[in-house]
Amino acid sequence: MPELTPQTFAALWTMAKRDEVPDDAEHARLQKFMKLHGDMHDAWEAFEQDPAEPPVRDGENLMLHILMDATVEKALEWGQPPGIREMMQGMLDRGVEPTAAFHVLSHAMQHEYLHAAAQGQPMDQDQFMARAERYAREALDEGGAGD
Repeated sequence: MPELTPQTFAALWTMAKRDEVPDDAEHARLQKFMKLHGDMHDAWEAFEQDPAEPPVRDGENLMLHILMDATVEKALEWGQPPGIREMMQGMLDRGVEPTAAFHVLSHAMQHEYLHAAAQGQPMDQDQFMARAERYAREALDEGGAGD
């Protein structure tokens, strides 16, 4: 994936507003998730004006959220790590709304990524899947997971 900087995200938002799609497939994937998250559009607007201030809402880095969404989509497409598609389908089969089920995986990936980074380690896919399984159980116990 090309380098991701605050300026990259600001440029992707500028392009999105012009209905322009980046040539780079990974940037296009990020832009797609930026557009899909209507609840973040105001943050992208402010961020576009001043990329020196990272878009953070309620303590969450929105750039990281978008990156994790894009990574989960790719993981589901590739079926890696093993079991991710089945976990997603299992949540759907049990009535978790599709966007909520997707974000169960995205949040698990984000939290495991940050945990591994804090330890100075790369993210372990087995640990990610274990965390995702816990989050999926919680979503099912709560009758769905919100974003």
